[in-house]
Amino acid sequence: MNRKTLLAPAVAIAFALLFSPLSQAVAQSYGSSKAKPPKKVLVLPAHKDIDSACMEKKLDDADRLATASLVGFALPAPPVGLQWVGMKDPGEALFQGKVALIVNSAASGRSRTNLKKLIASLGDLAKDPNVVVLAIQTPDGAKVTAKSIEKKPWDCAVVIDTDGGWCDTLGLFKDSVILGVDRRGNVRAAGLSIDGAPTAVKAMLAEPYDAATDKPTLRPKAEAIDSNAPFTGQSGTWAGKDAPEMVVSQWMKNATSSADGKIVVLDFWATWCPPCRAAIPHMNEIQRGYPDDVVCVGLTNETKSKFEEGCAKYKLDVDDFSYGVALDPSGSMQQALSVKGIPHVFVISADWKIRWDGHPTKLTEEVLRPLVESNRELVKRMAAADPNGPRRAETWAKGTKK
Repeated sequence: MNRKTLLAPAVAIAFALLFSPLSQAVAQSYGSSKAKPPKKVLVLPAHKDIDSACMEKKLDDADRLATASLVGFALPAPPVGLQWVGMKDPGEALFQGKVALIVNSAASGRSRTNLKKLIASLGDLAKDPNVVVLAIQTPDGAKVTAKSIEKKPWDCAVVIDTDGGWCDTLGLFKDSVILGVDRRGNVRAAGLSIDGAPTAVKAMLAEPYDAATDKPTLRPKAEAIDSNAPFTGQSGTWAGKDAPEMVVSQWMKNATSSADGKIVVLDFWATWCPPCRAAIPHMNEIQRGYPDDVVCVGLTNETKSKFEEGCAKYKLDVDDFSYGVALDPSGSMQQALSVKGIPHVFVISADWKIRWDGHPTKLTEEVLRPLVESNRELVKRMAAADPNGPRRAETWAKGTKK
C-alpha cells in the first residue's frame, strides 16, 4: 500500500523522524480538516545527555527538525560581518570554556518577551562569568532592533544577523528556539524550554572541563552511504523494507524521548487482548534497558472511549507503561503491515526500514542487541552521508525557499 493510499482517509500532517533526511515521514491523522491536531507528538527536541524534562515539548516540528542535526557537534562559527551591538566581534572568545544559551529573536513582541523570561528564569546564572546568553536578531526587524538596543541595551549579548546567514546555518527562523552549548563548544540541546534552561546550564557547568584537552567535536565529512551495508540481526519477510508512515489519531502517553537516531519498537496491541497485556512488562523492560537506543510505542486501533473502558476493566493505567501509547482507530498501519493477530511488534531502524517483526516476547536481549548495535553503525553512516542534516524549507537567504 503506498503512502497516499495510507493517508487518504484522513487529513494528515507529516512529522519526520529526527536525524536523517532518508527517514520516512511520521504522520498524525486528525480525521477531519476541522479537527484540532493533538498537541502530543512522537519526538521531543534533540538533546544529548541533557534531562528530557528540560526540553520544550511544544516546539514546532519545522524548528525541531531544522536544529536537530546541530546536537552533538561543534557550534557552527559565526560568519564574518555580523553586527555585534554594544561590543566588538568577540570571535571564539565569547564561547571559549563557557556554557552558552543561544536564542533567536524576531520582530514579534513574543520573541522579546521570551528572551526576558529566559533571563529571569536563569536568575544569578545569567551573571555567572562562565555562562553566556546570546540573542541572535533575525533579519525580521533587524534595523529597528539595532536602534532600539543602542538606546536601551538588552540584558545579554546581542548580534544582528542582517542577511540571516548564521540563522540559516543554525536552522533558526521566526519562532524562538533555545540552543544549549557546553564548555567544549558542542551543541548539547536544540529546543530547551525557558523553565528547563537553568537545569541544563547547571548540568553543563558541573561537567569536568580541561581547556587544554577538551575540544569541540567536528562534524564528519560527507561520504556516500552504502544502502547495501549489512544490518546484523534483521530477519523476517519484512526485513529491509520501508515501514509505512506512522498514523496516529491521539497520544494517550508521550514517547519517553526523542526518536533521533534510535530504533522504534512499534507494538500493535489492544486493552482487551490478554497476551498483549501480558507483554507490557516485557515492553517496559526493553524501554528501560535501552533508553539511549530505543523508543517503544504501543499502538492500538481502539477508540479513546474503548481504550479507557478497557483500561478501567482490566485495571490498567498509563503510568503502567514506561513507553508511549497511541491510538489509531482507523487501523491504517495495521492494515498497511498486514497484521492479522496481536500482539505483534515491528522493529524499525533510524532510516525507517523494518528490521524485525514478531511476538514482543520473542524480542529478547539476544535478538535486540545486534539490532541496536547495527542501528548505531547505521546512524554514523547516515551522519557522514549528510553532515548538515535535514534543512528547513523556509530560510532567510534572499527571502526565498530552498
